[in-house]
Amino acid sequence: MSVRHRRGALVGTVVAVLVTIALIATATWAPTSPVGMVARAATANPSTPQPGTPTSSPRAPGPSTRLTPTGPVHLVGLGDSVMSGMNCDCDGITAELAEALHATWKVPVTQANLGEPGATTDDLLEDLSHDPHTIGAVRHADVVVVIIGANDVTDDLDLWRRTGCDGSCYLPHVRQMRSRLGRILTRITVLEGNRPFGLVVDGYWNILTDGQTALKQGGWPQLSWSRAVTASVDSAIKDAAGAAGAQYVELRSVFSNTPDPLLADDGDHPNAAGVEAIARANLRALHR
Repeated sequence: MSVRHRRGALVGTVVAVLVTIALIATATWAPTSPVGMVARAATANPSTPQPGTPTSSPRAPGPSTRLTPTGPVHLVGLGDSVMSGMNCDCDGITAELAEALHATWKVPVTQANLGEPGATTDDLLEDLSHDPHTIGAVRHADVVVVIIGANDVTDDLDLWRRTGCDGSCYLPHVRQMRSRLGRILTRITVLEGNRPFGLVVDGYWNILTDGQTALKQGGWPQLSWSRAVTASVDSAIKDAAGAAGAQYVELRSVFSNTPDPLLADDGDHPNAAGVEAIARANLRALHR
């Protein structure tokens, strides 16, 4: 987004918060399981298959659609300044989501927020390939939430201001972003191996400033243009998420056409209420 400036090298600041003490090891799930995750529950006597039950084969790598957590869950957030909690005056998305997951799942949930202001898909792909801290965090994650892609196209605003260009300004960059995001989600899957894990990928409400701040900067023409770009970016993100077997979280309806109550003073990042709304949307995706 427009004021996201990436720091030099990824520091990878991790906030690991133990939300609650461990519950008893026999805690079980209700019959309805959340979407976007893989089942861990074992049968009472797994060595004795039921009549007509096909022999199970090894689980293919990738996020799955059912999980029955009976022990601690570790949540990792990857992405840009939206993920990092920049300007929200709060603990950030993963902290909010960890609390919500604990309240819903009744198991301890820890979290690590690796969001990096200014990060692009190229930056995140590099970190997932070469940064030991990021690689280690993902390998031990039970749930991974990704918010990335806006900074791949925000520089196109300057070109639009100079030329008034249409989709020719940004569509090539959107396609490149889509390709790199697909590689990011594949890399996450490779790092997870055959471990059961949940994978959620969020879209954006606006890749640039929104609400009254956007109107003051460039009026309705800029706001309309940025929303058109955002729709294209979100479509690409949704496509990449679907191809990877991940859950896609749509945020434009969360912020709606009157986003100001959910935005920080910069008009670009979510405030504490906006972060809470994003966390709730992710919770719904994980527990449909």
